[in-house]
Amino acid sequence: MNRMTQRGFTFVELAMVMIIVGLLLAGLTQTLYVYNIKEARTKTNNAVEVSRDAMMEIVARNGAYLCPADPRLGPNDPNYGVPNCGAAGIVRVYGRDANGDGDADSVVIGSLPVRQMNFPLILNTKYDDTLSVDAWDNKITYAVTESLTNPVTYQHRNGIIDVVDEFDQNVLEVAGTAHAIFISHGQNGIGAYPLAGGNRNPGCASSSTPGPPGGPVTAWVDERENCDDNDVKFLSGLRSENANTYNDDTVIFFINQAGSLWTYVGTNLVVNTNPGFVGIGVQSPTQKLHVGGDLRADSVTVDDLCNGNSADCMPIETLAGAGIACPNPNEAVVSIENNSVTECVPLLTATPTGGCPPGRAAVGFTQAGVLLCEPIP
Repeated sequence: MNRMTQRGFTFVELAMVMIIVGLLLAGLTQTLYVYNIKEARTKTNNAVEVSRDAMMEIVARNGAYLCPADPRLGPNDPNYGVPNCGAAGIVRVYGRDANGDGDADSVVIGSLPVRQMNFPLILNTKYDDTLSVDAWDNKITYAVTESLTNPVTYQHRNGIIDVVDEFDQNVLEVAGTAHAIFISHGQNGIGAYPLAGGNRNPGCASSSTPGPPGGPVTAWVDERENCDDNDVKFLSGLRSENANTYNDDTVIFFINQAGSLWTYVGTNLVVNTNPGFVGIGVQSPTQKLHVGGDLRADSVTVDDLCNGNSADCMPIETLAGAGIACPNPNEAVVSIENNSVTECVPLLTATPTGGCPPGRAAVGFTQAGVLLCEPIP
């Protein structure tokens, strides 16, 4: 007869199996954690970027940014997502005097005004409330230079928002000139307002710590700079878990990007710095600015007026009478050709005298000095 024996695991073998399973689970858990974080960042980045594109479209259409919405309101409130720079939950802080009127300009801080950002086909998707929050269901914070929310006071160069890195160093081409900024407060949600409404998450008491003694860094800035409500400075830095520079926020800011082909030469004057020519409706321009069709503008500053072949130019001052005069003092110019007077007529051949009969009033006189009278209404 064959003898069969049964044998189980020893405690040592069982312990080894549990260790191996634990190591496998730990690796799987870490992989799953990293995957979830990556997915959350992707969703957050998408929400912030779509919101940015929506706001840029609004600025292009309306000539100004929208005001923020009250961040304390939930989706069931009728004023949720409605732009209102004066809403009770809006924070207002003051920065530099951008327009030179002697008064400090302000930045207003709240949440995205989603009720007026609801137009279709932004990045092939319809904008909705789900894109106004990050992956952790916290509202995206929206801060904007207040003067840029009104088309009347909007000026490209009047942004007053400061953006710095974790070492408190300016990241803008010109410090303190950003127009607006969008902020997701990250996984820890410090300073964020929940989508459901109510007060913001705590933790914004301080925003910087002193740098190392004698070191090149005078101060470290962490993510609390994005919610301290003390100034117009915000952090756009690298993700960091360092105690002095902790930051898991996602930030996008708007700036007035200076183009290499155009430059400001005055308060409202822009000139073309391109060494070639610029055409509008013309494929082969022959002038610094060559417009094919009608040009509409509130005011135009030019040196000369020329025909279509850029010939027979007339100095613009001629239209105002500069250098143009009749030979006799009592004459007026009625015709100009080739930049010179071709015809003058006498202003008056006789001095007006007399008056109008009762019930009529003088409204002018002829070249011969005869009064023109009309009935009094």
